Amino acid sequence: MRSGERPAGTLLTTALACGWAVSGLAAADEVPLKRVVLFTSGVGYFEHRGEVEGDATVELSFRTEQINDLLKSLVVDGGAGGTAGLVSYGSRDPVTKTLKTFAIDLTKSPSLADLLGQVRGSAVEVATADRNTAGTILGIEVRERVVGEEMLKSKYLTLVTDRGIEGFYFDDVRSVRLVDETLDAELRQALAVLAGARQGEQRTVSIAFDGTGARDVGLGYIREAPLWKTTYRFVTAEGQDGKPSTTFLQGWAIVENQTEADWDGVELALVSGRPISFRMDLDKPFYIPRPLVESERYANVGPVVYGRDLNRREELKAILSNSADGIAPVAAPTGAPARFRASGGNALGLNFEASGYAPSDRFGVSSDYESAGVAVSGGESIKPLVAAADAGELFEYRIGKPVTLPRQSSAMLPIVGAEIEAEKVAVYNPTVLAKHPLTGYRLKNTTDLHLMQGPVTVFAGGGYAGDSRITDVPPGEEQLLTYAVDLDVEVAIDTKGGPQTLEKVVIKEGNLIATRSRRETAEYTIKNSDTDAVKILIERPLRGGWKLVTPAEPTEKTRDRYRFAVDAAGDETTEFEVVESRVDRQSVRLASADPFDRQFELYLTAENGVVDDAVKAALTKVVAKKRDARAVTVSLNKTRESRKAVASDQERLRENLRTLNRGTALYDRYIRKLGTLEDAIEKYDAEIERAEAEVKAKEKSLADYLAGLTVG
Repeated sequence: MRSGERPAGTLLTTALACGWAVSGLAAADEVPLKRVVLFTSGVGYFEHRGEVEGDATVELSFRTEQINDLLKSLVVDGGAGGTAGLVSYGSRDPVTKTLKTFAIDLTKSPSLADLLGQVRGSAVEVATADRNTAGTILGIEVRERVVGEEMLKSKYLTLVTDRGIEGFYFDDVRSVRLVDETLDAELRQALAVLAGARQGEQRTVSIAFDGTGARDVGLGYIREAPLWKTTYRFVTAEGQDGKPSTTFLQGWAIVENQTEADWDGVELALVSGRPISFRMDLDKPFYIPRPLVESERYANVGPVVYGRDLNRREELKAILSNSADGIAPVAAPTGAPARFRASGGNALGLNFEASGYAPSDRFGVSSDYESAGVAVSGGESIKPLVAAADAGELFEYRIGKPVTLPRQSSAMLPIVGAEIEAEKVAVYNPTVLAKHPLTGYRLKNTTDLHLMQGPVTVFAGGGYAGDSRITDVPPGEEQLLTYAVDLDVEVAIDTKGGPQTLEKVVIKEGNLIATRSRRETAEYTIKNSDTDAVKILIERPLRGGWKLVTPAEPTEKTRDRYRFAVDAAGDETTEFEVVESRVDRQSVRLASADPFDRQFELYLTAENGVVDDAVKAALTKVVAKKRDARAVTVSLNKTRESRKAVASDQERLRENLRTLNRGTALYDRYIRKLGTLEDAIEKYDAEIERAEAEVKAKEKSLADYLAGLTVG
């Protein structure tokens, strides 16, 4: 905590030193509320202190929804010579489970017929329009009755009375009274449970303090609380030179007492920071469903007939003769774990020692707990595992005077009031406003307080100037604050992109890698129509892959942008230039590259040492090999086309021969021509085979050359 140590003796200090957390209740007169700490994570710490004598019990009232925070974090200080005793509260089963414990089940919103069906055999008094009848419920059935001209079905109640069995249609029943007082009480209690579940009733927790004599005791807890908020006023007066002569910052904290009790002279602290806080349902009892295992019922097993192994008749007789009931004994498997074997000294038949789960190891204090600094025996405190100063990046505002605040009320409390360093600036960002910058101040937190985020109202020149916001500002840090548009200053941007420039070419493992760069220039023209000079902070986004060239360094650099400070003289136009460069790398696999690509020619003719001679020589060799392979491939494709044409002519002649008679002059001519075409095809096939082999050889030669080729 940057605010320093807390006062000695506070319960929160003790709780943190013990490694405990703390939770929420309402206050009791015997142990009044003395301290409140509000956090910016939606919770507050409430500490009660008071004097008790001897064994005492303090009762606190709280709402049902607050009980989980209580169970998660209540911490109790029994005082000097005393100890914390039992903390008790009413358990809360799920309402459906609670309702099922009553003799009359209201879980499914039963009708009158359903309800009376549950208490069949009980004595009741039934009132109709013309009589009252007392009797015992025999049953409920559905009967048909004539209503007007229609036959309708209606539920019918039968009672055993002194006069015999009497019946009533439920449509005629006006009221029913349960004569059995126990059943009547069960019904009313079940209804009370339903009503309480809807109302979110108040519940009571009893905290026992065990000890002798008068002593101070305390208890603390965390409960849900509204976030406390900050709001600031920045007041400035300018001197004759246009610079602020005085700058004053005033900060207020807005707090709300949304508890059920008044805060009467409590010590109030406000903590900025966000400790992790969560809710957990610890109030509701949880029941784990268990599997239902059916008992074996041997009597229900039917007869089974099996064929006999005649070769083992004598062996089976010997086995059965050793069993008193005719059933062969089954021995435990020799490989069974020891923990499943019977132990004569254990009623459950479990051998803890043999299984490695000795009771002393399971329920005693092991050396691991002691070495961790946690003592379990009575009267010893739990040693800290983490120092309180390392509990988190928190900052505490302590209100100097006790605070009195009625319940369900809010208040503003002053937390900051000091002169602060400030420099007047204007901030230009074209994504915020394209034409004008925003006027504001660069604040430096020269106080010793952590300024939490919040709105700021700016007063300048004796009047309201505008609104702004600040983020969290630790002591010594700076924060920009803008509150109005500076209409006296205009900014124009002219962005120019330059051509790409080849920087370097290398070959790595058969890949050609070309490095190119390009520049982009942003020219800012600033027109200041005011007579006073203005310091302008130009914001420019940080772009991935781009590097700042001019200026060499920015005035400021944030997570996502540059800031450049420019002094714009009064009644003048100021020029400012920002140059950024970007380097791109292009990789081409030489094995699949086109040797006739114009880019290869540029690499081979590049000057100024961009491509060194070794890379040029390697590229020249690659281009030559690829061109040779391509020339052979082109010749091969031409041969294939010629063969295809000859084969087409050959097929045409064969079709013509099918229509001619043998022995004719034309038939003989076609036969001779077919022989000539066959000779040509054979020649082409030989040429294709040779060319294909040559192409493969040249491709292999190129692949062997490129394998692992690294130059430059």
